[in-house]
Order: sequence, then structure tokens, then C-alpha cells
Amino acid sequence: MKKSLILTLFLFFGLSSCNETTEPLDEPAILGTWVLSEILIDPGDGSGTYQPYESNKMIEFLSDGTLRANQNMCYAGNQDEFTNIGHYDLETSKLYVTNCHYQASEELEVLTFQIKDDHLFITHNCIEPCGEKYDKVVKE
Repeated sequence: MKKSLILTLFLFFGLSSCNETTEPLDEPAILGTWVLSEILIDPGDGSGTYQPYESNKMIEFLSDGTLRANQNMCYAGNQDEFTNIGHYDLETSKLYVTNCHYQASEELEVLTFQIKDDHLFITHNCIEPCGEKYDKVVKE
């Protein structure tokens, strides 16, 4: 009798757990297209602030870990019609971008990024503070 009860309880709980649905994993917030909205203007003393910036510069982050930009993304505020490609690492918050120096090169420029308050911030390799702020393009 005791074995029957244990077997029945085992089957009941074992089979009921098969019906559980798992929640899909959330997409990383970085996925999608981002458009440049502001650049960090700093006089060289660290007191700079982000200022609105007119641009059609966009970066697209794909689910396979790659990125592509429609303008040179290696320099803050640069609007040269020069395509960059590369990849990103969510664990280290790094962007690895090719073709930064206006030539086909496998040399990678490493930039850092952060997503804060629904904005993407990219920090460039400058002597004084410099960076860009992007807004996510929402698809309707």
C-alpha cells in the first residue's frame, strides 16, 4: 500500500511538471537599430555634457553578435559615409569595429558601451572625455 501511494505521488508530480511552460529568454536590450542623438562635448576638463546632434548615423546590432553602422563609428560625431562592421560582447561591454582608419583592415578598434535609461552610450578612445548617445529605433 505504501509503495502504491509513493508510486502514485511520484507519477502525479512527475507528469504534472511536464506541463510547465518555460518563459522565453528576453532578447538583449542592445538588439536592433540605434540612431545617434547626442554627443559628449567636453572642454578637456571633464565637465562636458551631452548635447543634441543632428545626424542620420545608425548602428544595427544583430542577434548573431555582429554589428554594422552606416557611418564611421570610431570617432565621436563623425558623419563620414563610411560603413563599419564588427561584433559586440555583452559580458565585457565592448564593441570590436573594423575599418576605422578609412582602409580595409582587419585591425579592430575597441570601444566600450553601456545601456542606461533606454539609451546606448558609446565611449570613444580620446584623450579628453568623448562619446555618443543613441536612441533605439522603435519598429511599429
